Amino acid sequence: GWFFTTIKNKNIDNIRKQSRMSYIEMSDIFEETEGFEEKIVMRGLLDKLSEKNKKVLQLKYEMNLNSRQIGEILGI
Repeated sequence: GWFFTTIKNKNIDNIRKQSRMSYIEMSDIFEETEGFEEKIVMRGLLDKLSEKNKKVLQLKYEMNLNSRQIGEILGI
């Protein structure tokens, strides 16, 4: 976790140096970087899935399909 926190803090420092930012803009940066580490872990886990399992997750969470619809599309 410290690595990602360090990277996040360095990026914030660089942005502060480039221009003055309001409190609201800084809070937006924190919101955007929240979950960054979790996203990297999830991408690593997704890369280990078979293509069929990736497709199931894509249909479920990106296309918002239910289990029956997914089964019909994939023929299962």
